[in-house]
Amino acid sequence: MSTSNSSRGDGAVVYIDSPVEQEAWLIATFGPTDQWSIASQTWHATDMGNQQEVLAIALPSGEQIEVVFAEASPDESLAGEGQDRTGQMEELMQRALEFSEANPPHHPGTLPRFPVPSASYRDTVAVPMTILAVDDSGTRGLYAPPRQVGISIKDGSLVGAGEFPGFDPEHWPPARLGDWPPPQLAGIAHEQLQATIARFSACWSRVLDAWFAKVAQADDVLRQDVREGLHRRSMLDLMEILPYYDRLNPVFAKWLNDMVGEDRHGEETR
Repeated sequence: MSTSNSSRGDGAVVYIDSPVEQEAWLIATFGPTDQWSIASQTWHATDMGNQQEVLAIALPSGEQIEVVFAEASPDESLAGEGQDRTGQMEELMQRALEFSEANPPHHPGTLPRFPVPSASYRDTVAVPMTILAVDDSGTRGLYAPPRQVGISIKDGSLVGAGEFPGFDPEHWPPARLGDWPPPQLAGIAHEQLQATIARFSACWSRVLDAWFAKVAQADDVLRQDVREGLHRRSMLDLMEILPYYDRLNPVFAKWLNDMVGEDRHGEETR
């Protein structure tokens, strides 16, 4: 699986909250661990007094790529356990699925997608609930979400489960978005796919924290998290579902644009 230059470091600092996230970034970016190795590892202090870790990654081609890692959160240590955010999005999506099953109507092919802040409830994320089904030709595809599930970010409780904005129950089935899994994931090794999900989860967790903290101006960490989070999400999803995230919360969609200082035409698989 190819990666864009913006995902490979190229001298830019990569912000992480834990060694687990660091490993996820490396595998998501360079592939399974048998395809690269760490040629050298050094540490140095910045002008601000923070520690940075510099890894030289050796590729089979003989090329070496230098990657600089720094703490995403000032109170975490690169050398310690840190805060592992790599499973948070999957936990929210699994909880949304359980809530959907307990609050019918629930389609057996329901597939939760990635959370965004709810436009209707405070301190709540909304999880779009798409449907995975086989059409008349026997092709498995993803269908637009007829429902959404709201989950409290404070205690993980169910806030609400209801129709997705714009869904018309009189027109069933909902629109078919495309074949599933996404074509850009064809041939990707399982290890790299899981690492991509993990790195996305960590980036998106920090993005959601910034939104709920009402951050109005992005620092380097948030700017990178928004850009990479959107890029990783587009790798893991069909392009056709991306507008549905914006439909759930247009204000959040605009905030994402503001945080990177540009419109998000780059939110596509490169």
